[in-house]
Amino acid sequence: MRSRSSTVSGFTLVELMVSMAILIIIIGIMVAATDQAGQLARRTTGKIEQFQEARHGFEKMTRRLSEATLNTYWDYYDVNNKVRDSINYKDFTPVNYGRQSELRFRSGSMTKLLGTADSSVYRPTHGIFFQAPVGEVEDRPPVVTPQSNQDKQMLDETLNTWGFFLEIASDKEFIPPFLVGLQKERIRSRMLELRQSTETLNIYKETAYAGNPDPMKWFTKPLLLKAGQSTPRPVRILAENVVALIMLPRLSQNDERLRTKSNKAPLSLDYEYDSTATKSDPEINPKNQLPPVVQVVMVAVDEISARRLIDRNPGAKDLGVKTDDLFTDSRLLEDNAKTTEPGDGDLHTLETRLLDQHATYRIFSTNVAIRGAKWSKAQTK
Repeated sequence: MRSRSSTVSGFTLVELMVSMAILIIIIGIMVAATDQAGQLARRTTGKIEQFQEARHGFEKMTRRLSEATLNTYWDYYDVNNKVRDSINYKDFTPVNYGRQSELRFRSGSMTKLLGTADSSVYRPTHGIFFQAPVGEVEDRPPVVTPQSNQDKQMLDETLNTWGFFLEIASDKEFIPPFLVGLQKERIRSRMLELRQSTETLNIYKETAYAGNPDPMKWFTKPLLLKAGQSTPRPVRILAENVVALIMLPRLSQNDERLRTKSNKAPLSLDYEYDSTATKSDPEINPKNQLPPVVQVVMVAVDEISARRLIDRNPGAKDLGVKTDDLFTDSRLLEDNAKTTEPGDGDLHTLETRLLDQHATYRIFSTNVAIRGAKWSKAQTK
């Protein structure tokens, strides 16, 4: 009888080695992909957190700007269009009636507002300064009784001077005392917030109404205080790595449409706005008036891009961003009227320059309606 034998086949040593090699390669590819995904997630999370800080600063700024006030009232002017003040009150002869205010609203190029006397500090693009009934005080009374609640409410409605602007400078001023000598100074580009408390409010004594010939000293004096003085600057950091801040005072949408149809100039052709100025066109006369709307645009970069700009442009006051030739004509903010291509205005130019520097950036933009604005087209003085 013939017996049937069965043969059992297996893997050879070469096949096992090849399989192990392929498995090792696959595991290596998976580990590398996982590591890359983790790095990308960490970088993305870091950028989101950094731009989240910029967004919070942007929202704080726009919220405060909406509270601006001039607290206007009506009183007499003399034949020279002067108001009664501490100097001419004895010889003042009223002639006509008009809108008046001791408060101020000022915006425009920081180079024009403050000049460039301090070479260690560069203030690019725009700034804006105003009064608001915020009630920011240095020593707030404790809330104990109903009477103190009433006092607190009254303090919450008192005036403060507020402002927003950019500075590119050493961060020495903002290094905590216990870290001086331990933390290395760095060049930073920051959006700063000027906050003058009710106790130190100087608007009533630093204006032309009080006989002061410098019409902007009410905000330039506290802003230009030097670090290390007995009285520190009333500023704080609102957002890091901000490279551009644009403030454009505007009329209502309907009023702007009517002026455009009539080929008339916008409210602010050069981004400047001064509530003490008088223009011949009563429809855009800012004299003691707040602009109905302010378009606010902020451009921020992430921390890695900020470091790259500093390293690639050593000694450059503007970190190589170059905004000096931008944002001087409000008609060119988003579109250049001289070309037929849409979206090729100053913002597009700035984006191109940031991309050339391989910078990661975000643009924040909104139209802020100022609640206290009561725009009048019939004002001639």
